[in-house]
Amino acid sequence: MPVRVREGVASFTMVTTCQSIWACPVCSAAKRQERAEQTDARARAWLAAGHGLLFVTLTMPHTIADDLPSLLAVLSGAWRRVQQHSAWRATAENLGVVGALRATEITHGYNGWHPHSHVLLWTERPVTQRQCDLLSVHLYERWADAVEAEGLRRPSAEHGVRALRVTTGAGALAKYLMKTQDGYDQAQWSASTEMLRGDLKKGRSKHRSYFEVAEAAVRGDLGAQQLVRVYERATRGRRCQEMSRNLAKRLREEVDGHLEEAVTPTVTVYELSNHEWNVLRSTGLALALLCSVELDLERGQPPGPGATRIVHRAFDRYRAAVAKRGRGDPPRGMPAAVVA
Repeated sequence: MPVRVREGVASFTMVTTCQSIWACPVCSAAKRQERAEQTDARARAWLAAGHGLLFVTLTMPHTIADDLPSLLAVLSGAWRRVQQHSAWRATAENLGVVGALRATEITHGYNGWHPHSHVLLWTERPVTQRQCDLLSVHLYERWADAVEAEGLRRPSAEHGVRALRVTTGAGALAKYLMKTQDGYDQAQWSASTEMLRGDLKKGRSKHRSYFEVAEAAVRGDLGAQQLVRVYERATRGRRCQEMSRNLAKRLREEVDGHLEEAVTPTVTVYELSNHEWNVLRSTGLALALLCSVELDLERGQPPGPGATRIVHRAFDRYRAAVAKRGRGDPPRGMPAAVVA
């Protein structure tokens, strides 16, 4: 089994995964990072071609009495109503909106579940700050009406809609991220990361991301365990990211062909046998091996010796566990591929 590295990130190959972008900490990180990188590359190319981008956050009022499936239904239904409204279509046409990329994020806090949407609007030409401000006002009216039409309370003018221009520099987006992404390297955070890497976020105040709730559940918090069950049922089969057809077609025609030429290659840095992989899994050291590979590369060292030490440690644990259970003699010696 090859261990490969791409852009400094190590991963196992030939491994069957659940592919859950919502609930699995491993698959979610991989899939979200891949989508964030793709979206970021597309956004950079779009801006370089003289087009514009607007980053919009849509929120709804919620209480502890609101259940997550209903809130998610309102979130999707309200956005669909906004897009179908003739007034919004006229505004979008005036701004030159080509299409939208919408991502759903879910947190939990003292007011219960808090699903909200991040929408990236792709425009034919750059949008001025005045146009952005007018869009915020107009979009709030459409959004508030749509949320009410879906049976929920009207969003507040302060928090219902936030719109920011995305530029090649830091600008307003960086200021927004500085407020919301405590604990992360803001210089490396982009609009794409804000939209698609919800697994990395730490909730503000008393709000928690799903993976923070899951961490509490693993520690034995019964309330968190119940929240995890609710979350998994509500998100099963639901799309985390949606792109309008017009935008997908436009990006394929104008952007994607140029991006394929700049794909970072993946390099194989270590080989594992099936037996070694099974021992790593059974002893809980598979992640430690990946961390060792990444750390060695960061230090400019070859990753082989460090990875081999982790494999040796895994076999030591394996022998000790077998001996403790008393199920026959523990394996003697290391496999030849590991000793080499």
